Amino acid sequence: MYTYFFVSGIFNALASLLLGILVLSRGEKNKTNKIFALLCFGFTAWSAPYVMWPISKTKEQTLFWFQVLHYGAILIPIFYYHFVVSWFALKKEKILVSVGYILAFFFSLFVFSPFFIAGMEPKFSMRFWAIPGKLYYFYLVYFFFYYIYATILLYLQFLKSSGTKRKQTYYLLVGLAVAIAGGSTNYFLWFDINIPPYGNALATMHVMLGTYAIIIHRLMDIKVVLRKYSVYLLSLAVIVIPAAMLQYFYPRQLGKFSSFSHIFLIIVAVSIFPFIRDWFYKIANKYFFSSLYDTHEVISQISEQLRSTIDVDKVYRFISQALINAFHVKAVGVLIYNETKNEYFVQYNNSEEDKNFLRLPSNKNYQYSGMKISPHLCDNYLRKNIPIIFDDLKDKKYEKYKNDIESWQAIGIELLVPLIVKGRNIGMIALSAKESGDLYNNEDLYILNVIGTQVAIALENALLYQQTLNFNIKLKKEVAKQTKELIEANDKLTKLDQAKSEFISIASHQLRTPLSIIKGYISMILEGNFGPLTPGEKDSLDKVYKSNERLIDLVEGLLNISRIESGRLQFSFENKQLEELVASVYDELAIRAGAKNLKFEFIKPKTKLPAVNMDESKMRQVVMNLIDNSIKYTAIGSVTVSLKKQKDNILFCVTDTGVGIRPEDLPNLFKKFSRGTGSALINAEGTGLGLFVAKKMIESHGGRIWAESTGRDKGSQFYFEMPYVKTVKKSDV
Repeated sequence: MYTYFFVSGIFNALASLLLGILVLSRGEKNKTNKIFALLCFGFTAWSAPYVMWPISKTKEQTLFWFQVLHYGAILIPIFYYHFVVSWFALKKEKILVSVGYILAFFFSLFVFSPFFIAGMEPKFSMRFWAIPGKLYYFYLVYFFFYYIYATILLYLQFLKSSGTKRKQTYYLLVGLAVAIAGGSTNYFLWFDINIPPYGNALATMHVMLGTYAIIIHRLMDIKVVLRKYSVYLLSLAVIVIPAAMLQYFYPRQLGKFSSFSHIFLIIVAVSIFPFIRDWFYKIANKYFFSSLYDTHEVISQISEQLRSTIDVDKVYRFISQALINAFHVKAVGVLIYNETKNEYFVQYNNSEEDKNFLRLPSNKNYQYSGMKISPHLCDNYLRKNIPIIFDDLKDKKYEKYKNDIESWQAIGIELLVPLIVKGRNIGMIALSAKESGDLYNNEDLYILNVIGTQVAIALENALLYQQTLNFNIKLKKEVAKQTKELIEANDKLTKLDQAKSEFISIASHQLRTPLSIIKGYISMILEGNFGPLTPGEKDSLDKVYKSNERLIDLVEGLLNISRIESGRLQFSFENKQLEELVASVYDELAIRAGAKNLKFEFIKPKTKLPAVNMDESKMRQVVMNLIDNSIKYTAIGSVTVSLKKQKDNILFCVTDTGVGIRPEDLPNLFKKFSRGTGSALINAEGTGLGLFVAKKMIESHGGRIWAESTGRDKGSQFYFEMPYVKTVKKSDV
């Protein structure tokens, strides 16, 4: 009997400790993970000293270990209750949480006093057992109140929840309730009820069912780590439990050869452990951990396959085979989005056994119709490139989309992976349930996101290629007589494209590189790296440096135009504060405005403006260009910059008292190589590219740019407006 308590204590302590460490290491910034880890450590703090009292020979030793193990016992109910409150965000329960911790602290102060444990005496079959002190009764009220109340809360949340959350709650409810109930069997002997604490073995139920919930139902996002942990733990149990049973059932026989028997058992355990572990791995890989794949290998394999073809049918087959091998799904399909009809149409379906999978309802002409997805799911999942797991949507907040969700599940779809290219919806990959019944975990979602991006690009190229082939066939039939002219036109276009490419190559390599080298050497000379300079030499070199800078700006402007016209200008959008960017440019140009004795002012907004989704470097170039132009073309007077919120946009304005703009020049102001009449007399360095580039960049941000002026020498105002990022209310989600 004592061997049973000893072994069960060791197993409970190790299992709880390992689970707590794993949960904490994988979610150290997550409050709920921390509290669950504390609950596991509470079980460890109770179980570890529990190992010692069965082997204690004196009353004093037994009393000491009984007192120590109660530190863990005091903490378990409040950690249990706090975990439930945190996991379900039950804010109304916070006061009771604080009261529980105060009570736990209070009881822990008296653990070593006779008020808590009055003493030890022989009881029934036990060598020694504790006598409760007066304070112990109040401790039991605290213990069972928080244990029962937490279990009731967990059960109520189980009734309210749905989908994956409901399954997670179920296993935690059963595991924690049974674990604490099993540990509570220790209290019978305290009150002279002859029921030994055989329920101690149930204390690991929270570990076993918690582990199951983590592995199967994506609890706490630590499945990957727990795979090896659970296999090792199970392998260890298979060895330890039979050894403990031998010690328990045959103590006399083994007692004759105690030293030899212990050594023999250790040798046997060490010898057979690798074989048992490998056997469990094979079973787990085949029947339990269906996604035990190498992430990098899967991604590398599908990338290599997708690069090898632009045949759309081969792309479909590659996708299907890769996902079936990795996830062991029953079926894979691909749906392509029709933007005109706003519907998804099945283009590929590899399921022959499941006749229901992706079998969309047919119309009157017995042609399969398309499927739609609600705007809410589109905005919150597909457009954000987030896979839709329909099992996760079985929640009351998605009640109004119930029909939409059920219609997709009715055709056997478990998960949809969006295919997005440059913000444009191409279609979706549809996956059925896994053959093992295992749910899709966070590792699966990660690899699907990566694969989805690769597939979207490959699929777009393949579809475009297929469309090109179909168009060419149609074109040959309809314009056979003009084939020669088309070929000649195509040759000309090819030559023009080659000439343009050659120009870009010359501009980027033959011009920019030597100009950059010239700039570097002039900078070194001006800095005195090659010896001191006379004032005249320094002045001449400074002019050369500025002229070189103008050439670099010209080359960069031409390259920007080339990128814009060819659609190769890259943007990196982020939510930023436009007023911070404008303030930075203002500070940078203040010296230049001061050198001309201009009144230079930035009218800052009174309150913080909403953020703008922008490419900061591109917008900085626009703002810099507009303010710098006003300073260049203003001889005397002022330049004023302002920024304010106007309806759904942020309005930027720079006003100057400079040369102004003639009415006939305004329509052409933002065209390529266009400059106002007389501008060259004031600023000969301009190329007429800055405003054209600014216009293209503002339009790429969804805004517009314009200028106003009442005529020559009457100043001018340059404006642009951009939409700001609107915050979404919780009630709208």
